Amino acid sequence: MVTLLAKNAVQIKCGFENAIMTGNYECAYALGVLCAISGQQQYENYGNIIELKKKVFDNMGQFSSDDKKIKRMVEMLEGYEPSEQMDNQMEELYSCGFKDKNV
Repeated sequence: MVTLLAKNAVQIKCGFENAIMTGNYECAYALGVLCAISGQQQYENYGNIIELKKKVFDNMGQFSSDDKKIKRMVEMLEGYEPSEQMDNQMEELYSCGFKDKNV
């Protein structure tokens, strides 16, 4: 249930200019999507969501997109300060985002 809610929240928020990311669950899903669409491999060894976000952004290279939803997702991720919290559902959401590649 949490997985579906976080996934839907990210997808809906990407359609609005003033939306913000509100939790690590949304962040995990969005990082999975961004990781995949920017051509990175799926990371398995990361300590928490803060470290995962750093890995994804450090390895984006020259990635850019003309898709407004993708741009909005990146903006929301850049503006979100995750907590160190990490659990199995966040790992599942990251993996799901990586496989879905969909916002």
